[in-house]
Amino acid sequence: MKKTLELALYAVALYAIGSNSAIAQTVKTNIPGLVLKEFGCYGGNYVGNIVNRSNRSTQGTVHIKVFDRDGDPIGGCTSHVSLEPQSGDSFSAFNCNCDAGTKFSITVK
Repeated sequence: MKKTLELALYAVALYAIGSNSAIAQTVKTNIPGLVLKEFGCYGGNYVGNIVNRSNRSTQGTVHIKVFDRDGDPIGGCTSHVSLEPQSGDSFSAFNCNCDAGTKFSITVK
């Protein structure tokens, strides 16, 4: 019984590690020096930190498009950002439908 429980917990941990929604990562954007850190999908929303590593202020709208395993778009969301040079802030974009997504694209306009 204990071995079965250990195997079940191990399988759940492996699923979480391989799932797009469970892994926080650093993601570059199309704006040089603007990155999303600890970025991941949680409860259908993307959250993390947005960091402006450049020496120029940055503002715009982050557009996120979510794709399924076949490469078909299944969701998307936006969030406005405004950062001073060499600064960061928390980031969130809601109702992205990212739980079933396997890939995403990010564009800042």
